[in-house]
Amino acid sequence: MHKSDFGSSMKTVFPVKGSDSTPAHKLSGKFEFKDYAGKMFAELRRRWGIDSEAYRASLASDLPYLDFVTNSKSGEFFVKTSDQRFILKTQPAAECEFLRSVLPDYYAHMDAHPDSFLVRICGVHRVIIGGRKTHFMVMKSVFPSTLQLQLKADMKGSTLGRRISERERRQLVPVFKDLDVLEKGIKLYVTEEQQRRLRVMIDVDSRFLEHLGVMDYSMLLGVHYPTRKPLDRKLADSEGREKYEVRRPASYGIKQSKSTVKRLGGRPPDDEKKQQT
Repeated sequence: MHKSDFGSSMKTVFPVKGSDSTPAHKLSGKFEFKDYAGKMFAELRRRWGIDSEAYRASLASDLPYLDFVTNSKSGEFFVKTSDQRFILKTQPAAECEFLRSVLPDYYAHMDAHPDSFLVRICGVHRVIIGGRKTHFMVMKSVFPSTLQLQLKADMKGSTLGRRISERERRQLVPVFKDLDVLEKGIKLYVTEEQQRRLRVMIDVDSRFLEHLGVMDYSMLLGVHYPTRKPLDRKLADSEGREKYEVRRPASYGIKQSKSTVKRLGGRPPDDEKKQQT
C-alpha cells in the first residue's frame, strides 16, 4: 500500500436523473458522496472476505436501514444495513479527521494481526445533501445475522458505573456490563491454548490503542446457546423490550446529538410513520 493511498479521497455527484456513471434516485435534489482511502479499505475488505459489490449493494439497498438500541454515550447515530452485515455510525468532523490520520497505523496493525479483536472498519465516507455534511464510518457487524444471541455483554475491565439500568434490563437481550457479568457469575470455558491466545491478542490490541492515545474502549461479547429455544420476538415487540426502527437509507435523518439533527433529505412524509419491526 502506497503512502498516498491512506490520504486519498474520491468525490462523486449523484444527479436526480442519474448520469453515465451514477443511477437515478428519488431525492429532491442532487447529493454528493465522498469515499476516503478507497483503495486501502477495498484491500482490507478483500482480506476479510467482503466482496466490494456486495458491500455497495448492502449500503445502497432499497430496503430500509435498522435503527438499533445501543448503550453508547457518544451521542452519535447507529444503524444496521437491512441484511444486518454492516453497522453505520455517524462521526463529528474532528473524529473523522482523527480516524483518517491513523489509517496507516490501523492498516499495519490489522495486516500484522489478522486475528485482532478490533472492529473491522470497512469504509469511511461523507455525504452532502441539501448543503449539509454528514461523516460516517461503516463497520462489519460483530454478530452473525443467522444466529439468535441469548447473552450479550459490553466489558471494559472496570467496575465504576458498570451496571445496566432497569430500562436496559427490560430489553429482550440486555447488553450486560462488568458488574452484571460478575454478579451473575457468567464465565467462559476455554482451553488453556484459547486462553493464552485471548490474553495475547487483548494485550496487543490494547497496547495499539494506547499508542494511538485512544481510550474508553470495551470488548463486546455475544453468546448463542444451540440447545435453547429461540427467544419470543413477538412478545418482545408487543412489550417494546427490543426495538428496531425502520429508517429509509437516504430520506431519513442522521442524529448528531440531542440538540442537533442533520437531515439527509428533509422530513419524512406525514403519512409515513416510523415503524417497529
